[in-house]
Amino acid sequence: MIESILIQSNLRPRLNLLSALLAITVLTNSSQGQSTLKFIPKPADLQSCAGRYQASTDTVITVQSDGDRLNLVINSGSPMEFIPEAKDRFVNEQSGTRIHFVRDDRDHVTELVLERNGEHRAKRVEDTSEASDTLASERVRHAQVDGTIFRAVLSGDGKIPVVFVSGIANWIKVAVGIRGQAIAVRYEKSGSQAPTDVLTQVKLLHGLLASLEVAQPFILVGWSYDGAVARIYADAYPEAVGGLVLVDPFDEGFVDWLQANQPKNYQLFRQRGTERYVADWDGFIRRLRAAHVPKSAPVVLLTAGHREVREGDALEEHLDSADFRQGDKAVKQAHEAWIATIPGGRLVVVPNAGHDIPGEQPHYVVQAIQKELQEMVKRDK
Repeated sequence: MIESILIQSNLRPRLNLLSALLAITVLTNSSQGQSTLKFIPKPADLQSCAGRYQASTDTVITVQSDGDRLNLVINSGSPMEFIPEAKDRFVNEQSGTRIHFVRDDRDHVTELVLERNGEHRAKRVEDTSEASDTLASERVRHAQVDGTIFRAVLSGDGKIPVVFVSGIANWIKVAVGIRGQAIAVRYEKSGSQAPTDVLTQVKLLHGLLASLEVAQPFILVGWSYDGAVARIYADAYPEAVGGLVLVDPFDEGFVDWLQANQPKNYQLFRQRGTERYVADWDGFIRRLRAAHVPKSAPVVLLTAGHREVREGDALEEHLDSADFRQGDKAVKQAHEAWIATIPGGRLVVVPNAGHDIPGEQPHYVVQAIQKELQEMVKRDK
């Protein structure tokens, strides 16, 4: 996500981890051989490791139980086989890379640790083991829209869908919080793809939802850069959107402030945006300024109440403390100014949370969605 100048990722560990993962992929794909078991695990122990692990903002490791061994998938890449050496310890024989799993005092797996050129940790964000009923109602769907392949996960029950703009793992805690009240729709693109213009992104999302036969109107939820995508989508397809929940969203008001007050930081911000999220920066900003919220759609904007500088962050490492604090205030002011233009719009300041509100304080997002669900039900009566 674009997180304004206050992005919450750690660049150096992420680069080390990605280098380690790339090395495994290369060695695994260039080597052949029959794996032999060194240890026979209990099926329940093996299955309990299955899940998704967040290595960075854009790297998710999926662990799948496959008979008497594990398959590890990075984002949407090819599976890599790890065979057991002991309970919670596995090795990829082709590369010699090892992984192990960390458990809490209740014997629940909480982390994956990759051992290659040091230790690299990934936090567990989703339990997909058969023993867990947290998301027992998950339906996994695959779709292709104009050549782009998507993986979507639908979970929960209810009449009104809630569509989370991009990032299956990002929204797991929120999806769990609304199960039984709504159908949560999460999705991600398969494979690494270059940024496109935002209108193309919006059209692909619309095509995906049509392919999944998602009922309208639905509640659209967007975090960071995807909050801006949600606004542009709502402007393009107002009949489809019954409500908007924007979680610490990218805001053009902050962009204006940054360009005027911290031009060097603005250039870094713009460069990161065009490298990772949107090909046409100026066109993206123009479309965002022109986007209108459907008159009948309630809007809630959640803004971070407690941002802290993180050492080694890709953007924050270039800022001094004064720049950071000024930027923090500017983000809040931009959010306040924008929501003030929306009749009936609500601003919620989330305490004890930085930019990663879905991970740090998911119940605030859950409450905002629940409120909009109630308003939609009342409106339909």
